[in-house]
Amino acid sequence: TDVARSNQIKMKNLKTLVISDNRLTDSSVADFMRSGNFPNLESLDIGWNEVGNETAKAIGETTSFPGLKKLEMERGYIDLEALKEMVLGSLMDQLQELNLTANKLKDEGLKVLVSAPKWKALKVLKVSQNMFGDEGAKALGESSSLGGLTHLYAGRNYFGAEGAKAIYESKTLTGLKTLVLKEGVESDPGLVNYSRPELLRPDDPNSI
Repeated sequence: TDVARSNQIKMKNLKTLVISDNRLTDSSVADFMRSGNFPNLESLDIGWNEVGNETAKAIGETTSFPGLKKLEMERGYIDLEALKEMVLGSLMDQLQELNLTANKLKDEGLKVLVSAPKWKALKVLKVSQNMFGDEGAKALGESSSLGGLTHLYAGRNYFGAEGAKAIYESKTLTGLKTLVLKEGVESDPGLVNYSRPELLRPDDPNSI
């Protein structure tokens, strides 16, 4: 928060920033997304923190990252209403890569994501481990907003053959070069979306 709000700290040459897995609170990450101190950032990883609704709303409002192309938000805590605000932000039209792995989007959240009138530049989308079933998979396969995708990762979700077929035989996702519909089941408890992320680290022996 101090760095984000600082009038002295300017990182105008910074292109890539990884602040994942730092036990950051939702409000502090939201402050970062509102900050104008990183104007030339192209790649940002804020995953494995307590990224939630305040951050999502800040992402929907921000105009501070005109060059941002890659946003990683793995294992977050965003609910449906905040997601609706996030996906309507101007940032969504400039992103080329978006990682929302392990965010518990479920069917309704995925439908909000894939139906947003955005994603003009998006090439890579990762929505693995988000608890969506056939309903969400069908919405993904029918999405006209995501027609520019070249890489889609949707494994470790709840859809079956019907949902997989809807994505695989999609008439709108015609540019895909990489499509992952099934992944090995992870047994590592550190990958699970918990309600108290500040207590966990991937290497924490007490994380079960």
